[in-house]
Amino acid sequence: MNLALKIDQNESIIYNNRGYYKSKNGLYKESILDFNKSIEINPEQAFAYNNKGYSKIMLNEKSGIDDINYSLKKDSNNAVHM
Repeated sequence: MNLALKIDQNESIIYNNRGYYKSKNGLYKESILDFNKSIEINPEQAFAYNNKGYSKIMLNEKSGIDDINYSLKKDSNNAVHM
């Protein structure tokens, strides 16, 4: 994924996917940075908010619930799946 970012740094899905990988490997703080970048590039991506919320919850940050709720508001088919 790092190679993909060297090719196109404005592709939000790449940041989301890298954040997802980091989150699955317990790198929650690092994953949030990637989800934030994904959201910065494309604020309409509901799943980036969802994934960010999950990582925050894993860090015991209650604001993660707000991110997940916002994700569901943007796309009601989006649910926590990590």
